[in-house]
Order: sequence, then C-alpha cells, then structure tokens
Amino acid sequence: MPITSLTREIVQSAIGHGFAKDDFATMLLVAAANAGLELSSENADVSDGLDPE
Repeated sequence: MPITSLTREIVQSAIGHGFAKDDFATMLLVAAANAGLELSSENADVSDGLDPE
C-alpha cells in the first residue's frame, strides 16, 4: 500500500495548492515540485496515435 499513500499525499498536496479541479497531469507537476524539479515543455510534436501512418 505504499504507492496508495504516496498517491494520496500527491493528490492532497495538489488540492492544497488550489488544483482541485485540474486533471491528473497536475499530479505530475506537484510531484516534480515536491522533488525540487521544474517540468518544462520540449515543444515537440507528439502524435495522438489516431492518424494513419
């Protein structure tokens, strides 16, 4: 159950920082911030996998 408690901690931290209505990607930002990291975009094109090759 350690992963469950860690996930709960991240969710509670996100809510505490005012991200209550954001999606799950906010959890990545909060977890990175808690680790002292800042995530940034690479401005790369990423396929959604729906386009034919």
